[in-house]
Amino acid sequence: MKKIREFLDEKHGKFIGRVYILAVLFIGNLLMALGAALYFNFEFNAIMMVIGIIITVACIAVLSEPVDPASIRDADPVNK
Repeated sequence: MKKIREFLDEKHGKFIGRVYILAVLFIGNLLMALGAALYFNFEFNAIMMVIGIIITVACIAVLSEPVDPASIRDADPVNK
């Protein structure tokens, strides 16, 4: 869990890791909704819907890791 917290709170490129996981969450939600629409309306495979559900649950589990308040205080230039 410590490596996940480090990834989420560190800056990678322009954004912190939480922003990248949030983008993956949006892709998972898109796959889930598109897969459900194709499955129920056109009788396609449910694989896309299941993959979207798995991605969404995994991203929510990762993003539910609480933020360390000390890291926010250290990164805030106003409170230094």
